[in-house]
Amino acid sequence: MDIKLGENIRTLRKERSLTQEQFSEVLGVSVGAVYKWESGISIPELPLIIEMADFFDTSVDSLLGYEMKDNQISTTAKRIHVYHDTLDPEGIEEAEKALKKFPNSFEIVYESAHYFMAYSAFTSNADLLKRGQELLLQCIPLLSRNQDPQISEATLYDELAESYISQGDWKKGVKYMKQHNAKGMYNSKIGLLYAMNEDQNKDAPGYLSYGLIGVMNPLINAIFGLCMVYSKNGDFQKSIDILNMGIDFNNSFRNGDKPNYMDRITACYLTDIAYFEFIQGEKEKAEKTLKKAFQTAEKFDADPDYDTRNMKFIMINEVCKAYDSLGDTAMDAVDNIIAMIAAPEFTSFQESLRAKWQKKQKQKK
Repeated sequence: MDIKLGENIRTLRKERSLTQEQFSEVLGVSVGAVYKWESGISIPELPLIIEMADFFDTSVDSLLGYEMKDNQISTTAKRIHVYHDTLDPEGIEEAEKALKKFPNSFEIVYESAHYFMAYSAFTSNADLLKRGQELLLQCIPLLSRNQDPQISEATLYDELAESYISQGDWKKGVKYMKQHNAKGMYNSKIGLLYAMNEDQNKDAPGYLSYGLIGVMNPLINAIFGLCMVYSKNGDFQKSIDILNMGIDFNNSFRNGDKPNYMDRITACYLTDIAYFEFIQGEKEKAEKTLKKAFQTAEKFDADPDYDTRNMKFIMINEVCKAYDSLGDTAMDAVDNIIAMIAAPEFTSFQESLRAKWQKKQKQKK
């Protein structure tokens, strides 16, 4: 609380062109008393403060220089968030007061936990870190009051685990991650920590392999999505570039010449690339790319392999099959991509090319 009584007495006295001696006579006190008030050495008694406020035609609050804070939950939480961002030590007192006043507010408990953990890292204060960890755990039963869709039980345990890892207690961090490893969300983190510690190194390959497998579908979605965004903006080259990046990623899983699941996706990427080449007037290039898409799809369909264990870098023993909703076969997936593109000229182009392709394949047999 910032009280500016002495400063305000001096300012208001001077505004009325009064010396300290003249003002002391008004109040019936010594000049020394006025001097001490204005210097902050002492504070006048309440009756004198009220008398001065009346004399200066102002309120006691204004004379004191006290501004009442907005202490609503959301405003208080925002203040604690600012203390967190600025690593202001005053946040300790503010957070503890707020926790006493609003012990069941998810917003207050969560922001306070973040502040204490951030400030503990800044000051190497183990007690504040422990306080932050305790508050994160208190957030769990309060989750029904949370309004932020980006915060869930999983994210809270993730933050808790990270806090233990940051203080060197990686085993406790891993314990929390393993207990709350929904859909393998922590596989990569657990695998990395195991790989870094000799006594757990044997468990690292499995977790890291599943972590790598877990990246595949999100990456495929991101590539297709960005491809659409770029094409809608007319940046067809960027669409081609992102699809080629995906093909390079897929090829990195190849074990020799044997097809694997990622070839299905590569066939779809190639189909999209052929379309972008076609609409840019590069028909010869598009024909070559589309033939490659047909060839890739046909090769996979001749010996389909959905088992990720047969991919390079994957080190797991149990069956783990990859899947998607693009079509029953790789060639179906290609057809579905063409149907989604829904461009009549390109459809006719590929149908003509497909007929020639199939005729040539029959002749080979």
